[in-house]
Amino acid sequence: MNWAINIGCVEFLCLRKMKPITNVNEKRDSKYPAFRRKDVWWFSRRWLYPLCHLFLVKIISIFAFDFLIVVLIRLLAIGTDKNKPFTGWRRWILNWLTTMVCFQILFLNGIYYINRTRPEVCYKKFLGPDWKADYDSHRTGTLVANHSSIYDALVHSLYQMPCFIAKAEVANFPMIGTMATVSGTMYIRRDAKNQIQDTIIERQKLAEQDPNIDPLVIHAEGGTTNNTCVIKFKRGAFVGLRSIWPKAMKYNAPFWTPSSGVIDGLPHYVAGGANPYSTLTMTELPVFRPNEYFFANHKQEGEEKWQTYERVIRTLIAEHAGLPLSDESIEDKFEYKKELFPGKYDKKKN
Repeated sequence: MNWAINIGCVEFLCLRKMKPITNVNEKRDSKYPAFRRKDVWWFSRRWLYPLCHLFLVKIISIFAFDFLIVVLIRLLAIGTDKNKPFTGWRRWILNWLTTMVCFQILFLNGIYYINRTRPEVCYKKFLGPDWKADYDSHRTGTLVANHSSIYDALVHSLYQMPCFIAKAEVANFPMIGTMATVSGTMYIRRDAKNQIQDTIIERQKLAEQDPNIDPLVIHAEGGTTNNTCVIKFKRGAFVGLRSIWPKAMKYNAPFWTPSSGVIDGLPHYVAGGANPYSTLTMTELPVFRPNEYFFANHKQEGEEKWQTYERVIRTLIAEHAGLPLSDESIEDKFEYKKELFPGKYDKKKN
């Protein structure tokens, strides 16, 4: 009975929803090399049916544990301002609970090992002969990483209490809203686009000045890729010219990769619950604090300062992830999804 339910979930919540993706059309897919799935052979009944027998148990475990964590967080919030992040001992407990949640979800979705490295990297050619390496996240404006999976945010949350950017409506979501607010999520209104950049810059400054404020986490590509390259970065993390902590992410899997690409959340989670094994290499580079030496020696003709900054950080991340640079952008992914699912994404971007 359990296996029959699991097979039904895989069939109707994963395989059928992914059919436009797994039905390879080389003429169409070859136009989007940064987003096409190159592991579609694994997304078939011959593999997912035999491997999905624990899917339901995993999902129930995740929801039960997460519900318990939310209850504990709401108890911790008693007597505090619910519109402000936790501080002091509450912050310490929240960090521990977040780590437990992230570890559980990653483990149950087949990511059993994270190789976290800090290689010797020299920025003297960028920042001058007096530069010294530091990894002080407590006075860093932003954490910037390449983005290929919905699991990336969980990985970052294992090692620090990061601050993400979310639409204002998230604050009112059941359960999720409380967790987001007390962890310091930065809310933005999409109808106030002119204020978003100023808000991000101000938040970056505060994180550099106050060790109790965590750095923003910005996936500068703007969305997930297929884990084969690093696409163009958006300007938001760079235009303020504040400090950045670069991290390079690379998933490895003998079966299907945990990268999301053009797969929506639900079928991705279902497939993840059947994934036997995968790993992640996360390379942490020293914090990059731009100075006049940097722009005087590396700014190319026609570039604005933020473009110089973006180009160098993007190149560093690609180099240490072992991935090539791509001229594609997140807008190409939106166009690809429109071709894959005609009519579904004509009025919105995912």
